Formats: sequence, C-alpha cells, structure tokens
Amino acid sequence: HYSNDTNGDVNNSTLLGITSLSSSSSSSNTGGMIRLLRVENVLVEHGVPEGRSDALRLLKVDVEGYELRAFRGVNLTRFPFRYVTFEFFPEMIRSSSSNNGNDDDALDLLMLVRESGYICDYEKVVKGNTREKLTEWIGGIRGHVNIFCELE
Repeated sequence: HYSNDTNGDVNNSTLLGITSLSSSSSSSNTGGMIRLLRVENVLVEHGVPEGRSDALRLLKVDVEGYELRAFRGVNLTRFPFRYVTFEFFPEMIRSSSSNNGNDDDALDLLMLVRESGYICDYEKVVKGNTREKLTEWIGGIRGHVNIFCELE
C-alpha cells in the first residue's frame, strides 16, 4: 500500500519512501504503509536560502565509485555541510578511474574531504593521516567501508 502526499503530481520532485513503524496505538498505526513525500530538488550550487546557512546538515554520497567526481562537483568550502557520509569502495573507485587502476583517486578523495575541513571516522584507525599511511590503509580494504565525517 502507498499513501501519496503529492496529489498525483510528482513532476520535478523527488520521492522519498519512509516505512512507518507499527505502534500499539491503533490511531497512529498506519499498517506498515509507505508514505511518499515531496522533497524539493535544490542544486547546492544555487545556494542556500538567505539566512539559512544551517540548512545544509547532511550530504550522503553513494555513486558507485564516482565519489571523487561527485565531491569535486560540490564546493564543500562554499557550501559546508555539517556531516558528510559516503561509501568508500576502493575497487569500484579503481574501476571508474582514469588512473590505470591505481589508488590515486581513492587517496585524492580522502584528501579532498580532509582539505575541505572535515574530520572523518577513519582517522581514528589511520594514525598520522599522511599519504603513505592512507595508501597503506586503502590497500588493506576488502569490499567497502562507510565513512562518516564532521565539519571541524
């Protein structure tokens, strides 16, 4: 079952599915329906509403190996998000890279986020945060890791 709060007009909007949780109260139980909500599409480059610089709270990036290109397309210093999270999958980054399958793009991705003013959770594991230490850490990743970063 679907509940549609967009009155059937879904053009120029993004739909976000939210599964409701069942409740012991029958008045608030939606029976496990998924509600479709209209979410306004706003390009970050168009800016933030005046006086609402706090509106950019979370940036979630999951683009199957193209994270470096995505982060290069978002000016994180001009449009700082409080939190940034992304799936870090070195093998997919290598396969989408033009760098002959080496880890340069994966390393550049981590450095770009760090240079944009973010502290990431992997820094607790990688002591020193040098290119050499990061390259060693990247080489040891099998599969993917989710990286969570917070603006300093």
